[in-house]
Amino acid sequence: AAELKVKHHLALGEGSVCLFTSKSGDTKEIVEIMEFCKKQGATTVAFVATEENPMRQFADYMFFADCGEEYSTHTFFCGIATF
Repeated sequence: AAELKVKHHLALGEGSVCLFTSKSGDTKEIVEIMEFCKKQGATTVAFVATEENPMRQFADYMFFADCGEEYSTHTFFCGIATF
């Protein structure tokens, strides 16, 4: 995420689709790069475990893997692989 923000990939913009995954949805670096991609005109898609999270404000589409805090991050990523 940091590399994309610093190097400003030339192809990023309208017509781009950026996918983001975060169990909590509040990873600072992910939220920041989502905002950056959104400002560049990209469509943003988020895969998260909880509905209420900071990623929500920058996501054009959100998918929820219904796993609460009692599940591991590994379980979360296995769950979103089924999408």
